[in-house]
Amino acid sequence: MACNPDFVQYIIDQCSGAGEIAVKKMMGDYCVYCDGAKDYFYISDVDDRDYLTAIIKATIPALPKPRAKKNPLK
Repeated sequence: MACNPDFVQYIIDQCSGAGEIAVKKMMGDYCVYCDGAKDYFYISDVDDRDYLTAIIKATIPALPKPRAKKNPLK
């Protein structure tokens, strides 16, 4: 079931204390990234802001850093 934009913004707001949050629409729904990390996990309880932020902050150091983007003009 696809999310609506208001719910996606709610999730962004809930995660805002964890780092730089980015959202991309893919696979008929949305993926939320923090600090460029692209590995993922599913969090079902998104209403507790402190819990959500703590999970994201604890997980980010264990994830691989994003690769630097290559400049296609070089």
